[in-house]
Amino acid sequence: MNRQLSLLKVKNLSVQFRLGDEYATALRDVSFDVHAGETLGLAGESGCGKSTAALAIMNLLPENGQIAGGDVWFQGKNLTQLPLKELRKYWWKDLSIVFQGALNSLNPVKTVGAQIAEAMIVRNGMDKMQAWDRVKDLFRQIGIRPERISEYPHEFSGGMRQRVMIAMAICLNPKLVIADECTTALDVMIQTQIMNLLKELKSSLELSMLFINHDLALIAEICDRVAIMYAGRIVEIGPVRSVFFEPIHPYVKQLLNALPRMEDSISRLHAIPGTPPRLQEIPEGCPFLPRCHQGDRRCGLEVPLMAEVYPDHWANCHKINPTGRK
Repeated sequence: MNRQLSLLKVKNLSVQFRLGDEYATALRDVSFDVHAGETLGLAGESGCGKSTAALAIMNLLPENGQIAGGDVWFQGKNLTQLPLKELRKYWWKDLSIVFQGALNSLNPVKTVGAQIAEAMIVRNGMDKMQAWDRVKDLFRQIGIRPERISEYPHEFSGGMRQRVMIAMAICLNPKLVIADECTTALDVMIQTQIMNLLKELKSSLELSMLFINHDLALIAEICDRVAIMYAGRIVEIGPVRSVFFEPIHPYVKQLLNALPRMEDSISRLHAIPGTPPRLQEIPEGCPFLPRCHQGDRRCGLEVPLMAEVYPDHWANCHKINPTGRK
């Protein structure tokens, strides 16, 4: 499989939200690719813009949100230029999403089977019998007894509801699935089951995936490459192994240093000093400067540009020198 063929290409994407009389920029010039057959992880602290990127790609931003610049290309089509009617043709059949809150995403007064079947009837022209047979097959695939297709969302556990959302996401064999914090609020055992399911489906269906999560351990487990976000920007992107073992950006170094380690005898965890900036108060220059111990005057005046330091491993920091050492 051609790993360099980009299914999804996000280029200089910026998103704003209207908050009363002012605008807050949640994404600033975000660029990344998802190649055929790979899983790209999108990671960072809460509020850094991960889920906003997912909603912008799918054109599902809330009413007070808007794409302020940039493009989203999918298989050579610029999705940001398509009218909503045309864009909807891509949903489920080519591009689908698994949201964080399965209970909020499912209709409480419809059976789970009917909700999945509806997507296939509307999007793929299946008749009702074909759709229900397909739902039963999907339930077997995700590890739920087929006879439960006639039950309602409240009759399922949190982990099972998330499985139902995954079944809905793959029901029309899309090329790319966006998994937006789909393991959040699940206990460790159920989280492991969901991760194993995603890995099995990725292999058996040859899926490409944008895996959005704040848990770097899960990113390492399932992703081929990872993009680390901070204050609405990507600060580092590259192969998972390269980013985790050779981090470049000061934020990424501190983020990885904050992870607990079994061999570490120190009882206190490392913490990154300070807090991320509010969206309405992003400083000029590098947004990480107030929390960085390496910053200087230039960092406060100029936004650093992305530079390739190792093969396919990029970061934006003024302190990067040609050898990649800081």
